[in-house]
Amino acid sequence: MVKKLYLFSGKGGVGKSTLSLAFCQYLKAHGYTPHYTLLKAGSLGEEIHFNDFESQTLKFLKNQNIQANYLTLDDSVLEYIAKKLHSKTIASWILKTKFFQSLINIIPGFNYVIYMGKILENITEENQPKVVYVIDGPASGHSQILLQSLYQFKKIFSSGILYEDCQKMINWLLIPENFKINIVTLPSVFSINEALELKQNIESETAFSSQIVLNDSLKKTGIPFQGKYTNNRLKLENQIIEENGEQIVESLPFVPGNDFFEIVSEISNGELEKLI
Repeated sequence: MVKKLYLFSGKGGVGKSTLSLAFCQYLKAHGYTPHYTLLKAGSLGEEIHFNDFESQTLKFLKNQNIQANYLTLDDSVLEYIAKKLHSKTIASWILKTKFFQSLINIIPGFNYVIYMGKILENITEENQPKVVYVIDGPASGHSQILLQSLYQFKKIFSSGILYEDCQKMINWLLIPENFKINIVTLPSVFSINEALELKQNIESETAFSSQIVLNDSLKKTGIPFQGKYTNNRLKLENQIIEENGEQIVESLPFVPGNDFFEIVSEISNGELEKLI
């Protein structure tokens, strides 16, 4: 069953963006309306710039007729406060004060609470069964904070608006048909260990479950590679699968090529059912 929200996480460089985009294409091809979602800024007042990759990604998504949501903290906080105060003007004034900006920026994890609230608000307001949000998540540690912060702020405040909002978000995310976490790893010792650690931390410190997806698998290509390097890499990959096979739900094949978006499209045509 396709969920309403997916989070792709893992160590930097393992292919989170690749699989997030490929998964969006896959969903689109199967009749869904995916929303590729990126958390753009980590602090209030941060000037927003789109690097070359992000600009190319926006162009790619537009060509694929896939909705792109690049969330900024300023806009998300403004909407949150405006709804609570029933006034966008007052919210805008509060947001511009240096004291408020400093207060928000020094509270660890608060930005992620705001981002998650914004995403879930979009999902519930649209209330369309075929709409699916796919978060191209931050690296392992930040994704862990993203999920833990809901529990931490709920515990810190114990009552009030923020407590109630965190509880509502947790309750929604815990509904089985709503949310899934895909932790992406490469067939390397360091990468799989970080993925296993992230999975363990998420499941021990929150009530959310997650699954590990092995990316760039030489074994899954079925190609009879030759050479010392590829043989050693295949040997290591086999060892990782043998030792951690129960934790890895899917292996996605290595796709050769120099064009990132062609690789994304090639992966989207593959077997991604287990990511659902």
